[in-house]
Amino acid sequence: MTDVNHLEGDVRTLAISRSSVMRGMKKRRVSFLDIKRVNEQVQTYKLQETDVIIGRTSDNPIQLSFPNISRHHSKISFSNDSYLIEDLESTNGTFVNGISIAKCVLHPNDVIEIGETHIFYYEREELIS
Repeated sequence: MTDVNHLEGDVRTLAISRSSVMRGMKKRRVSFLDIKRVNEQVQTYKLQETDVIIGRTSDNPIQLSFPNISRHHSKISFSNDSYLIEDLESTNGTFVNGISIAKCVLHPNDVIEIGETHIFYYEREELIS
């Protein structure tokens, strides 16, 4: 009779659920923008807790070099655990879900329109190591 506790090279598989592994892990919410123009690849931008200006000129963290976009068109800022978007008195306006805005809180799956550019706002959780 062989003692299974003393076999060399004994490899065992332990079945555990994903939820039991994840239970002790710390998570944080992370927000992203997917920037899409017709016939161009999507660009993804990870938001931080600092202001981000979107505009036509190269001094903007998010540069959209198109004539119908103002030099400094919109600003995204972080406040009270939420992201806000604000139109910076642009010529053609900033739209969220088809509505012209001066300033509003962003929610997952919102679509921001600046000129002919569509920007998709979304969130996901990331594990903190």
